[in-house]
Amino acid sequence: MDTPRDPSAIDAMPTQRLPASASLRRHASRIAHVSRRALRVTHRTLVALIERMGGGNATGSRAWLIRGMFALNALLLVMAALVPAVYGLSKIAPLGRPSGQQSATGPQQSATPSGTPDPHTLGWTGTLHDAVATAYINDLIARMSLDEEVGQMLVTDFIGTDVTPELAAKIQQYHIGGAILYNRNYYSADSLHTLTTHMQADAKIPLFIAVDQEGGTVDRMSIIDGSRPSAEWLGNHNDPAYVRQVGAADGQSMYSLGVNVNLAPVVDVQNVPDSQTYMAWRMFGWTPDKVTTMAGAYLDGLQSQHVIGTLKHFPGLGSIGGDPHDFRVTLNRSLGDLDHIDWAPYRALLSTGNVGMIMTTHVVVPAVDPSRPTTVSNPVTTGILRDKLGFQGVIITDDIYMNSLMSWSYSLADRVIGAVQAGDDLIASVFTMDATIRAAQILHNAVTNGTISKARIDDSVRRILLLKLQYGMLKMPTAAQG
Repeated sequence: MDTPRDPSAIDAMPTQRLPASASLRRHASRIAHVSRRALRVTHRTLVALIERMGGGNATGSRAWLIRGMFALNALLLVMAALVPAVYGLSKIAPLGRPSGQQSATGPQQSATPSGTPDPHTLGWTGTLHDAVATAYINDLIARMSLDEEVGQMLVTDFIGTDVTPELAAKIQQYHIGGAILYNRNYYSADSLHTLTTHMQADAKIPLFIAVDQEGGTVDRMSIIDGSRPSAEWLGNHNDPAYVRQVGAADGQSMYSLGVNVNLAPVVDVQNVPDSQTYMAWRMFGWTPDKVTTMAGAYLDGLQSQHVIGTLKHFPGLGSIGGDPHDFRVTLNRSLGDLDHIDWAPYRALLSTGNVGMIMTTHVVVPAVDPSRPTTVSNPVTTGILRDKLGFQGVIITDDIYMNSLMSWSYSLADRVIGAVQAGDDLIASVFTMDATIRAAQILHNAVTNGTISKARIDDSVRRILLLKLQYGMLKMPTAAQG
């Protein structure tokens, strides 16, 4: 996603404004009501059973059984009280959200309030919080139209430094889930802050707003923060604490200016010299351990400032010579090498529970699926990344207009439907207004004609919205609202 493309205009389709989803304000009170009603029924049943067993005159095993029943009923009552209470807490930390200090400048996006515990540190409370968050997101999805759902799966980019009528229509009418910004979209900190503020003001569901901030040759924030060191330089410097500081500095700057996703760090393991790869200077090292250590340190620093990091480019570009922006590329590695080298950093970083987003790229992996590139390959994207490596977060595609994908003569429908069938959640990026309209219509029609199930769309939207909730972009209703 390092080179912006300007794809050819695609025939426009009719535009229509889509209905808004219903309010969720009574969700917390409804859970409390249902919980209390269920417990009253349970209590009446226990009382009737105890009376049949002899009530207070029971002795021996019957007495112990009665005491056990009362203890179970008491436990259920406590749990019923806690579920709506946790659901309604207005200041509870989002799932897995790192605590940290909010920037003193820029838009006041939600940070974890000082002194508020992460529920995951409380053991079973974290599990309960996760269940309530999932229930909230499921309720939200149930109230969304199909067009609102498929819009969440689309990511755009654009020309301009403010919200044009076309960009506003993408956000308001087609409900896009996010946007990728390039240097053409801002010229100062103030202009970036203004742009992101205006974009979010137009969004019903807050947007992912992303940049590619790797440092070195892919340094989107240099116009604001000056040049950052490349991944290769950081790897050679071999100081994880310093790399974490770089990640935190990038994250603090982005967060203060309204950017909430960084399409970095790169976790490709270098296998060819810089002179033979377009990925020169962009990789942390030549061994899985070095890449894991340095990428993990950068990710920790970045996400401590409430910016989502993105591991890329799965399944790996470390041994690729050609540029996938220009050519069809193939990852000619044995399954053993892929598993022990290219995929080792993913496995290690996923084990930390700290990875929310991964980017797939358009490389062919003959050892797994020789017939199609990863972006549209279910055996690679779902079979390896989801099933083998266990990633259940958000998967975003690399640019669907790169020649490594376009060279297969795939239509827009082939690319969009193929990506979803492969297991991708976010499709990046629909550049023109025409492409946005067509991509939304393609997904809508694919569901209505049975090519893609509604449950499959729900799965992607659930992952997207849970990640937005985790990082404070979405808010659960407060007790007062309920």
